[in-house]
Amino acid sequence: MSYALIDNATLTAVQRLTGDIELRTKDSVDCDIVAIENLVEACLFYDEVICVDDYKEQYRAARKNAFPFIRFIAPSDYDLSKIDGWVQAEVAKSIPKIHGGEFADANFRRFLELLKMNVVCTWDISSSVYYLTLKALGQPQGSDAQKYSDYVAAIFSELSDNSATNGPLRSDVELVDSRGNPITAGYRIPGAKWGDGTQGGMSSGLRYFVASLNWLAYKTIYYAACARFFWADVFLHPIRHAFLSNYMERVGAYDYVLARSLLTKMNQSFDAEFVSIASGGNGSVTAFGFPFFAAWIVRQCGSPKRIMATAIEMRNAAEFREARDQLKAIRIHYDEKDEVAASKMAQKITRDFSKLVLDIREKYGVITAQGASLTGLIKCYNGAASFKGWPKLPELDIRVPLPAFMRKSRDGGVVAAYRNLSNDIDSVWRLGEVRDVLGSAVRLKEDVRAMRLGVEAPKFRRAHSPFKSPM
Repeated sequence: MSYALIDNATLTAVQRLTGDIELRTKDSVDCDIVAIENLVEACLFYDEVICVDDYKEQYRAARKNAFPFIRFIAPSDYDLSKIDGWVQAEVAKSIPKIHGGEFADANFRRFLELLKMNVVCTWDISSSVYYLTLKALGQPQGSDAQKYSDYVAAIFSELSDNSATNGPLRSDVELVDSRGNPITAGYRIPGAKWGDGTQGGMSSGLRYFVASLNWLAYKTIYYAACARFFWADVFLHPIRHAFLSNYMERVGAYDYVLARSLLTKMNQSFDAEFVSIASGGNGSVTAFGFPFFAAWIVRQCGSPKRIMATAIEMRNAAEFREARDQLKAIRIHYDEKDEVAASKMAQKITRDFSKLVLDIREKYGVITAQGASLTGLIKCYNGAASFKGWPKLPELDIRVPLPAFMRKSRDGGVVAAYRNLSNDIDSVWRLGEVRDVLGSAVRLKEDVRAMRLGVEAPKFRRAHSPFKSPM
């Protein structure tokens, strides 16, 4: 059996798209479409989808009813509090740091770079007091402007995940000005042209952004650790993929060669290759070029509310049963053989799998006036030896029935599924009118203002004015 561990943020995104949860802004719709595609592919290419049931008590029954095809696992049954404690300590080691207006810590600087988000913080006047404010650096043009809005909405949606999911919400941040001086209570802005430079700390928007980043980091690492415990492939909300890939490299789970192979696959075009594999370092990266299944399904059923039910029916098609068998074979070889032998066998399987993917693309592809829309699913495997710094997995409680998917020996590595969010959003835009149908059920909250970034022109970034000062 093969298992995909999905996070609650993905399920929330799906429910926003189906209209069961209201939106603050339609800017998150494109990312939500990518999230539902992620869940569809998990359903089609894995024997079972599982989810850690860390939703708050008052919401659990409704969530389970909304996703009857997912196996929800109670953290208390497997003492996942030990994993949670380790994750909280791990996250506390690297809080966001804003130095001279830029995110400077290893985790979040690289996360924003991978998303190609150029942001800057400046002191802006509000009610005669300076507040540190997050802005887009430069005026994003055309599609980049919309992607900024999509990414910001997706990052802020982490707070809605926190409101319904158990876990600590932290707004910890280290603030340092461009001269290296820590910014604490009583700090005054040098060279300010309004008053005496009194500041009130972070603006509410920046404070929420930092809290969202901290929550994103906490849940990303938590689900990756749980996936290893349950011997499942981890499928996260797409906004979390950039953070996970950087984190795994930073802590040594991916060595330099493997990390570069993953980054190359995440940035490649899937128009030419159907399946490809790259081996190097302490693992391998396999990339699959699939059609946009959610788009094909919504064309058949006419409503985003029917996407998941239709995907469950599609699972029984012969091509998907065969695909699941072949993908399982690849993972088994990595778990049971050394890296070289596993890679050779995976190469053979992927050659056969390429023919199957071609058949799937021809049958389920969507051609619009903008052309074909393809998505890339990248799976990265790294062996158990890479996880020496990770927590010892909790001992199994013999009083709790052992699920069929949990092996007695749980010393393997982690298989993580990745997507390039920017490329997938491009695919969403190429869907044209089908994109409109995918977003047709969304509902907006009334009288709620969405968070939006202001813009800082690069040539004025270091300049003082009566309205703002550089950090």
